[in-house]
Amino acid sequence: MQTDRPYKPIACDYVDYIEHLATLRQQSDIVYRAGEEELTSKDERIKTWETRAGVEYLITRNGLEIRLDDIISINGKSPDGACEI
Repeated sequence: MQTDRPYKPIACDYVDYIEHLATLRQQSDIVYRAGEEELTSKDERIKTWETRAGVEYLITRNGLEIRLDDIISINGKSPDGACEI
C-alpha cells in the first residue's frame, strides 16, 4: 500500500510490542486505517515489521501490509508517542 503522505514514527515501545507478538506467533486483532476507513483484521499472526523508503510496515503471515502509523490498536493496545528514526 503506497501513499504520498509523510510517515509519522510510532512509539519505540509499540515496535517492541509488535516484535513480541511476532516472536510468540500469537493471533492478534489489528485495527487500522485504510484511507478514510477503519478496518479490523481478526486473528492475524504478525510475521514481522520492516522499513522501506523510510516507512515502517507491519507484515502478517497472510501477507497483509499495514503502515505502522496507520495502526489504531493491536489487541486493544494503542500506539502512543513517537520514536524518531
